[in-house]
Amino acid sequence: MKVPSQDLVTRDNVSVKVNAVVYFRAVDPVRAVLELANFLYATSQLANHIT
Repeated sequence: MKVPSQDLVTRDNVSVKVNAVVYFRAVDPVRAVLELANFLYATSQLANHIT
């Protein structure tokens, strides 16, 4: 899953563009499919929360 790039400024006022990719793995895929209405949406929300 690609995460949109972000422009940041470090403590010493240097502009930095950060790119990221999130990889996720379902430990119990059957449970993930049965207990979540939309597995991909749920994991994308988790990835957005982390960034």
